Amino acid sequence: MGSDTTVTFTITATATDGSGETTTNTRQYSIVQKAPVITSYTSTGSGTFTVPTGISTVDVLVIGGGASGAYGGTSWWGGGGGGAGGLIFRPAFPVTPGGSVSYTVGTGGLGPSNGTNPGPNSPATGKEGVNSTFGTLTALGGGGGAGDGCW
Repeated sequence: MGSDTTVTFTITATATDGSGETTTNTRQYSIVQKAPVITSYTSTGSGTFTVPTGISTVDVLVIGGGASGAYGGTSWWGGGGGGAGGLIFRPAFPVTPGGSVSYTVGTGGLGPSNGTNPGPNSPATGKEGVNSTFGTLTALGGGGGAGDGCW
């Protein structure tokens, strides 16, 4: 994040009337450029984003949960890695000033256990990541890694 910045500028207006007399006026103005406000949601689960009054669009980045890799079993090549979660970047996403937007932060895939027990994801495949949402936007969770089938 940053801090508010004051931008100062000067405008000079010159006018000449019908008799050829010139008048010049100069005025200095200042505008406060507000620092961006960044809100991050990283804990898994659902919630509600409250839109600040006066805000009608927001830039949104939504990332789905990543998947787990597969259990390698007894083979020498092991299991496949899990896929990354999908990503959506939507600048100027329309929102209602003073309203709210529902969101969900998806969890990463729970991997299979090690040793001779591949866990609940038999036959030793990784578990998919969970989708993340912000309003109507959905970033898909990653796909689970494939097992080698030799466990």
